[in-house]
Amino acid sequence: MGNANVTPGGLSGAAGGIGTILSLIGSMRSADSASAAGSNARAAADYEAAQLEQNAGQAQAAAQREAAIERRKTALLISRGLAVAAAGGGATTDPTVSRLLEDIAGEGDYRSSVAIYQGEEKARLQKMQAEARRMEGANAEGMGESRASAYRMAGFGAALQGGASLYTKYGAGGPKKAGAVSTEWADYYDHPGQGYR
Repeated sequence: MGNANVTPGGLSGAAGGIGTILSLIGSMRSADSASAAGSNARAAADYEAAQLEQNAGQAQAAAQREAAIERRKTALLISRGLAVAAAGGGATTDPTVSRLLEDIAGEGDYRSSVAIYQGEEKARLQKMQAEARRMEGANAEGMGESRASAYRMAGFGAALQGGASLYTKYGAGGPKKAGAVSTEWADYYDHPGQGYR
């Protein structure tokens, strides 16, 4: 039953080796998670940026529609003004009628221009927000990759340290058996052809 060759030192060495391997695996999983989190953050930011750009286009289109409505209202007011002036016996050449019609046309142009400006301004702000979100996404992805790299380095460092500890404990510095071949450099031949000393 049981293996007579298993010693307490051997068990602790095996446990130390397994612990080192598990630590490395945990670090690699943390690295993968950090990388995925960065990629997901970038994807979410890119999606939000695309929505903002779509909203910007819709704001511009709405502004153009609003400007067209203002121009139509202006044309109707001028037409009504001409009809009222003609019905009252006035002429379009009358200075008062002419000035009122010019004022109506000017106000219509102003309202149309304001509608376009407001839409363009809203679109510009949404495009800037989209660009900022893309930059945030790229930064998040970069930070995720940096964290992943740090986790990987920590994992490999821990694995190397664990391996060195096991080697020191059970390899080079462990107890020697009688008649075992020494690993000291001096025990090997110094020059080709001379053999062992």
